[in-house]
Amino acid sequence: MRYQILDYLRGVAALFVCLCHFGQVLPAPVAAVVKHGELGVYAFFVISGFIIPYSMIKGGYGIGGFGRFWVKRLWRLQPTFFVALVVTFVLSQASAWTKGVGSEFSALHFLKTFFYQAVPGENPVIWTLVIEMKYYLAISLLFPLVFAEARWVRIASFVGCALGGVALEGVSIDVKFVPFFLIGFCACYHVCGRAARWESLALGAVAVAASFAASDAAQIAVGVVTAGLILLNPAFKFRVGAFFGAISYSLYLIHFPIGVKLINYFMPRVGGAYHPLLFAGALGGSIGAAWLLYWLVEKPSSERSQKIKFDTRSGRQKPVPIATPV
Repeated sequence: MRYQILDYLRGVAALFVCLCHFGQVLPAPVAAVVKHGELGVYAFFVISGFIIPYSMIKGGYGIGGFGRFWVKRLWRLQPTFFVALVVTFVLSQASAWTKGVGSEFSALHFLKTFFYQAVPGENPVIWTLVIEMKYYLAISLLFPLVFAEARWVRIASFVGCALGGVALEGVSIDVKFVPFFLIGFCACYHVCGRAARWESLALGAVAVAASFAASDAAQIAVGVVTAGLILLNPAFKFRVGAFFGAISYSLYLIHFPIGVKLINYFMPRVGGAYHPLLFAGALGGSIGAAWLLYWLVEKPSSERSQKIKFDTRSGRQKPVPIATPV
């Protein structure tokens, strides 16, 4: 079954994040609303919680496929990430030069960011990619447990992850997002037939309960609604939504260095009457750059990634006849 809703959700989430970062030029009442666009990242986490194990089940992932899983993920993500970092670096240097100051985004900081060891102020959205990488490591190791065919192994592992996230929330802020990935797991359980409906619902309740330890009602609502829409998978065609879904990763990575730099440069130089045009320019410029990045880099690397199959020589699970591109 084709889950077109995933494209729409990704596109909406990316646009919401853009609105959050560009809203400073909008009238105060509007800016107060669009600042909540940061909630889009919670939708991204639920989507990842669904689609990554979905593709692993589809491909018959076993622990023997650990290496290929990472090659596949890095081929999918790193080329686009690298180009976005180059753009960020160049714009940072240019901005610093025009101001007559040194750039805070040094070559060393660039390298550390590329390996997820730092988050530059010039492109702070990268913090979510650091979270995603930690999630990929966890799912590539724990998949045989949290998606085990043996019910009680699966339930015990899932509950253990939820409780571990709650217990460690005071140690690392990163674990506050664990329940959102787990909400995605529950949708995946149901869609793939890995668990009965009652089990998917019960574990979903556990994940939602765990999320209250460190998340507010709006964040939790976004997570639940995202999972609900994935399960409903409404059958409708929305070309604009599909377009934004396709470029969502590129748009997410590129919008801050392009759109925010543009706003910061022109905002002191134009009157308030032109601020809506400035907002439109920032959004339009970011979308245009994301489209180019998608076609020139992301699409080819994604296609290459999809050709990489999991190692089937050992630890292979039985594939499930489902199909959705990652």
